[in-house]
Amino acid sequence: MNCRGSSKAIERLCGMFAEAILKVEALPGKPSGQRVYDLDPLRSRDFHFVYDLGSGIDNVWVKKLRFSSWVKKGDRITLEADPMEGSEAIYDLLDQIGQSVPLHLYHVTHAELAVKVTGNAERASKQHSIRLSYPDSCSLKHDAMDLNLRVMLAASGIEPRPSDQATTLRGEYDITRRAA
Repeated sequence: MNCRGSSKAIERLCGMFAEAILKVEALPGKPSGQRVYDLDPLRSRDFHFVYDLGSGIDNVWVKKLRFSSWVKKGDRITLEADPMEGSEAIYDLLDQIGQSVPLHLYHVTHAELAVKVTGNAERASKQHSIRLSYPDSCSLKHDAMDLNLRVMLAASGIEPRPSDQATTLRGEYDITRRAA
């Protein structure tokens, strides 16, 4: 279902749908643990994205990070750097902020990535944006390129998968390139 409103109103609407249309007592709950993004590794300058040479991905870099406090609920810091300044721009900004803010008291709850995708004879190279939020929100769809980007996230450890799915992904795609 897709509707706007408070979570309580949506729960009641889902309950009515289950009873009236599906003729069941209640809808099954949202599956937990299916996909949880681990965004904290993105705060490290040493983090590298892993992707296949033939995936169409040229380069990936972090352009935005939102940090949420472990100590005080609701406290957030958002850093955004221009990706045209280079792949290290967000980390240079993070180093500056880290001199005055105890960032060890914060964890990454949102990230925006810039991905340069290789062009070919018919189309020019272009840039994609990926928005990820903890625990399980991702802006990627399920078309061919977005599926490649999902494989890259899984191979890089951002989107952990159960071991049987990770084996399947690695078997289908030769993940050999570690982005610099």
